Amino acid sequence: MSMASAGGPPLMLYLLSTRLSTAQLRGTAIVFFAICSSCSLLGLGLSGVLGAGSLVWVGWLIVPAWLGNAFGQWLFHRAGPISLRYTVAPLLILLSLWMLLPINTP
Repeated sequence: MSMASAGGPPLMLYLLSTRLSTAQLRGTAIVFFAICSSCSLLGLGLSGVLGAGSLVWVGWLIVPAWLGNAFGQWLFHRAGPISLRYTVAPLLILLSLWMLLPINTP
């Protein structure tokens, strides 16, 4: 669940209802996902599911992930203290609507 970020939308909705500052909210979300993903990786590693194929995917995805994180950090510092209620909530709504669209699979 944490590797697919299925817990992300509920966590963000919960955090948006708190009185945390934007920086505190962002930090809380980062720590939550880092811990959840680490626990998932540990479990997958101990069960023997991770192999050489997983390392190939890490190699392909590490640069885009790093670039996305760097871009997000850059935007966070440039945007100023914008309330995440105006940015994250609409994004979550759009993503939820997108997931409801029928997907044609062969």
